[in-house]
Amino acid sequence: VFSACRSLTSITIPNSVTNISVWAFQGCISLTSVNISNSVTSIGELAFSGCSSLKSINIPNSVTSIGKEAFADCESLTSITIPSSLTNFSVWFFAGCRNLTSIVFKGNNPPKILGSDNIFWGTLKIIVPKGAENAYIKAGYPEGNLIER
Repeated sequence: VFSACRSLTSITIPNSVTNISVWAFQGCISLTSVNISNSVTSIGELAFSGCSSLKSINIPNSVTSIGKEAFADCESLTSITIPSSLTNFSVWFFAGCRNLTSIVFKGNNPPKILGSDNIFWGTLKIIVPKGAENAYIKAGYPEGNLIER
């Protein structure tokens, strides 16, 4: 839809949208912020891939699925918050986000990781609700990266 639009700097996804399609905003290098309405339930593969200036994204509690590499190479993202509604996400949905230091999961039940690769690297902090750490460990999230808050 807006793929490779170099002049787009911010966007609000309206209530009439339920799905952000594959490659919808891929390569929008000037995009800095995205506000997604509560009507959206899924974010497709590569939807925001290559949005290298993206600093902020609001993922609402209505989103249940995030596609493969949806936020890959969003180099300006430092943190991302995952709503409790998310039931699954594909591996590498934030690959290449080299400045990403933390992922905040809001749900006590960890989303299922679709794929077999270890997508949590090095010192990336995985922040989970108090009392949820064991559930995340059992679901395959790396124990050394988990922080309860």
